[in-house]
Amino acid sequence: MVDYELLQNQLNVEAVKILYLIKNDYYKYMSEQKKALIDNLINKKQIVVVNKGLSKSGSNLLAHGGRSLKDDKIHYYPDARGFESNEEAFEKCVRILPHELFHYFLQPDDLHFEDKKEQEMAMFYTEGLVERETRKFIKKHPEIVYKNARYGHNIKFVNILENILKASDYKTLFSENAYLLDIGKYIKIYEKIVEIKKNELVIIEELIKEFPKNLQRKFYERLEEEYMQEGNVESIIAKLRILLRESNYGIQASQEVGGEIED
Repeated sequence: MVDYELLQNQLNVEAVKILYLIKNDYYKYMSEQKKALIDNLINKKQIVVVNKGLSKSGSNLLAHGGRSLKDDKIHYYPDARGFESNEEAFEKCVRILPHELFHYFLQPDDLHFEDKKEQEMAMFYTEGLVERETRKFIKKHPEIVYKNARYGHNIKFVNILENILKASDYKTLFSENAYLLDIGKYIKIYEKIVEIKKNELVIIEELIKEFPKNLQRKFYERLEEEYMQEGNVESIIAKLRILLRESNYGIQASQEVGGEIED
């Protein structure tokens, strides 16, 4: 049984700790608006809200940021995952908290895109930039628990555009968001990345079919997750080919992927 009030307090404490680290690392690069924002978030100490039940949209997602309800709060829905204890709920909730906190510093909704495609591209870019900088932050602070999100292709899009724009990491994340107004210029790059992701997932699906049927689903779920996190199909194909050469598809093969494989 999850004590939601206790879990909310635990997550708020962790969130403030992370925000202080973000402030220490990036404050000098922030615009005045972003400085006021992070100071306000730290002082409020109410940036994480834990709600019992499904989300307002009726989905069983674990959490969403402040854009969804326009209230500048992160909403968690831990019982949607069937947690049996506070320890289990906290362990799962906290590992996505850094990404959600970095979202406070990049809000494409504020630009009010009228074109749906440009809005879609801005969201795609936003997730990539937030995820990339979160991963860099975690490398500097390995004591912070985090699980990489499924935005490998989004990160590729960010890297390509920043190379074109000659923009620094700090400028694009912690300054104002006006540079996103030109995102429509890069629709061909965006569509190419989306097409590549779609085609490479098909390649992985086809290779998985070469395994015994009792292994296909578990192998696909684990390798698809890794692929979506990193966006690197070559490493997945190499791993699959190694597994295919193994004569023992049981323990030895499962150790290559990670975790046990059951019939």
